[in-house]
Amino acid sequence: MPTLTTNPRVQMLVENEGFRSTPYKDSRGKKTIGIGFNIDDPTVARTIGSRASMTKPEAMDILSAILLPRAEYEAATYIGPKIFNSLNPAGQDALVDMSFNLGATTLNKFEGVRTAIQQGDANQAFNEVLDSDYAQQVPSRALRNAYMLRTGQRVTKEQAVRMFQAEQSLIPDGVIGSKTKAALKRFRRKK
Repeated sequence: MPTLTTNPRVQMLVENEGFRSTPYKDSRGKKTIGIGFNIDDPTVARTIGSRASMTKPEAMDILSAILLPRAEYEAATYIGPKIFNSLNPAGQDALVDMSFNLGATTLNKFEGVRTAIQQGDANQAFNEVLDSDYAQQVPSRALRNAYMLRTGQRVTKEQAVRMFQAEQSLIPDGVIGSKTKAALKRFRRKK
């Protein structure tokens, strides 16, 4: 198994979440620390206690030992362990990232994604990810996960944005600007 620093799944989560040593409010107003750790989550609260800060190595240990395995379990439960294990690593990574970011309760609301993956329809899974509030709230992350599900290849957020822009006949600069946001909104209505 890859070491923590070379594990592509860990690298993806750290890239998507970033690291902050002190508590902050995330985009949904939740008190957060470390690598996107929701302080109100009982598992996180038990693990970190009432500390006012943490180091990146501490955060990486918590991610690796506790929160990543939980996200992997939740992603496998969401789609079914047999189907999850049959997915390529990029598809697994996308679902684990969505589970980590959204939580199991919200991930389970993505019924169209689940059905599409269970039916082996990667294009429909892509469409379902982008036809969501999630894609409007965290567009580059959603695009990355959608393309990983569709192509079976690991891509960066910038690569995913460029791919989407090219498909939408936009200048593929890899930046989520007003035209890309508008294309995502139009895309949502296409379904």
